[in-house]
Amino acid sequence: MKLSGDGFFIVNKAGVNYFTRAGAFTTDAAGNLVNGDGYNVMGWQADKDGNVIKDTVSKLTIKTADKLQTAAAKTEKTSFTGNINASDSSFVATKDATGNITGYTGGITMSAQIYDSVGQQYLLTFNVAKTTTANQYTITPTTLKLTDGTDYSAALPTTQTTLTFDANKGTVTAPADPVDLDINWQGANIAGRDKQTISFDFSGLTSVATETSTHSSSDGKAVGKMTGVGVQTDGRIIAAYS
Repeated sequence: MKLSGDGFFIVNKAGVNYFTRAGAFTTDAAGNLVNGDGYNVMGWQADKDGNVIKDTVSKLTIKTADKLQTAAAKTEKTSFTGNINASDSSFVATKDATGNITGYTGGITMSAQIYDSVGQQYLLTFNVAKTTTANQYTITPTTLKLTDGTDYSAALPTTQTTLTFDANKGTVTAPADPVDLDINWQGANIAGRDKQTISFDFSGLTSVATETSTHSSSDGKAVGKMTGVGVQTDGRIIAAYS
C-alpha cells in the first residue's frame, strides 16, 4: 500500500506501536496483516454491517475461518421476463374430425437457477402449455436438478399456475401477484430439510408477435470463498468472494 500526504501506518510489536510509511504488507499464518518484520498492522475495526468503529486501534486480522467464506442464502424470489409467442411451433394443436381445435400438446420450457439453504445450485424447469382459452396458458414445474444432473424433481408440487395475457396489450393480467411454490425436500429423500418456499413473479412476461424467449432472475447464493483482499482509497480493507 502507498500513502499520499503526511500520514503513517501504525504497526505493533509486543504491545508497542510504531509509525511507518512503508506499506509492504502480507498476512501471517494466523491471518493477521503484518509488515515484512512481522509487526502487526493496526487499524480501526468494523461492525457486522461494515461500519467503521473509530476507537482504539487494534491488529487487523484478515484471513480467519469466519472471514474465508460467506454463508449461503436460499432462493426466496424469482422473476421471469421475456415473451411467449402464441403462434410458437412448440404449441401443437390437436383437432377433431371436423378440424376444430380440441387442445394443444407440447409447450415451451422456462427455467430458473435456484439455491437451497446450504448453497447448492439447481436448475428448475417449467412447462408452459397453451390452453384452448384465448391468451391463456398453464405453467407447471417439471424438473429440479443439481448442476451435476442429480434429479430432485420428486420435491416439486404438481400444482399448475394459470397465466393470462391481455388480448390488446399482450401483458400479464393473471396472476396479479407473485405465486408461491413449495419445494418439499423431504419428498426427494433429503431427511430433515425444511420446505423451501419460492415466490415466482410472472408479471414481466409478454405475449406479442415476436420470437419466444424467456429469462429469469433469482436471489440466493452459494457459499462464497475469499478470492482476494484490496484496500479502498479511504483505507477500508475489502475482501472479494466468489
